[in-house]
Amino acid sequence: MQIRIRETWKVEFLISLMSMFKELVKAEIKILLKSKFIFIAPVLFFFCIEMLVRFASDIDQVLLTLLSISLYLLPLLALVMGMNGFYSTKDYISLLLSNPISRSEVYLSKIFTYIILVSLFFLLGSLPSFLFRFPTLGTEIYKLLYVVAASMNVVIFFSCLSVVIGLLVNDKFQGIVVSLTVWFFYAFLFDFILLSIIIYFRDYEIQKFLLAMIFLNPIDLSRIQTLFLLDNPVLLGYTGGLFKSFFEGGFSIILCFIANAIWIVLLVYIGKYLFKKKDF
Repeated sequence: MQIRIRETWKVEFLISLMSMFKELVKAEIKILLKSKFIFIAPVLFFFCIEMLVRFASDIDQVLLTLLSISLYLLPLLALVMGMNGFYSTKDYISLLLSNPISRSEVYLSKIFTYIILVSLFFLLGSLPSFLFRFPTLGTEIYKLLYVVAASMNVVIFFSCLSVVIGLLVNDKFQGIVVSLTVWFFYAFLFDFILLSIIIYFRDYEIQKFLLAMIFLNPIDLSRIQTLFLLDNPVLLGYTGGLFKSFFEGGFSIILCFIANAIWIVLLVYIGKYLFKKKDF
C-alpha cells in the first residue's frame, strides 16, 4: 500500500513539474514574440528558399545552398535571439526565482524557448517551398530531412551557447559583441586558421592534429555529417576529405553526431552550473 502511495506521489510530482515547465516556456515565448523584428527571419528564409527552388535547375543544388545558409545564418540568429531574450528577461528571471521554482527549471525553460523559436522560424521559412512541391521531390525528401537535422544541431548548440554567454557577460552590449565574435570565429575564422596551419606546416605530419581541431567546431561537424549523408564527397573540402581518410562514411556520420551531442551536453551543464551561481 505504501509503495503504491509513493508511486502515485512521484507520478503527480512529475506531472506538476512538467506542467510548470510548460508554463515557463509558454511565458518566455510570449515575452519574446512581443518584438516584431524577430518575424523578419522566417520571411527572409522563405524568400531566399523560394527563389532558389524556382530558379535552380537541380534540387541537390537547392539543398546544398540551404545547408550553407542554415549553417552560417542559423547560429547568428540563435545567438542574437538568445542574447536579446536573456538580457530582456532578467527582471522576469528575478521574479521567478523569488517564487518556489527551481533554478534548473527556469534555466532549461530559457534554452528550450530559444531552440523552439529559432527552429520554428527556420522550418516555417524553409519548408513551405518544398512542401508545395512535395509530389516532385520523390526520394529527395530524405536529403531534405538530413539538411534539417544538421540545421537543428547548430540551433541547439548556439542556443545553449547564447545562454552561457549571457550568464558570463553582464552588460548587454558587450554580450552581443561577444556573441557576434563567437559566431564570426566559428563560421569563418576557424576555417581560415585551419587553412593557415595546413599551408605553413604542410611539410609536417599534422593530419591527426587537424582532425582533432575539426571536433572543436560544431558547424564543420554538421556540414561534414550532412555531406556524407548526401553522398556528395566533392564538396567535402580538405577537412571532409581528411575525415574520410581516417574514418568510413557511416562511422564518420555517427562520430560527428556523437561529437555534437557531447558539445551540447557540455554546454547545458556549464550553463546550469553558472545559472545556479548567478546572482540576479
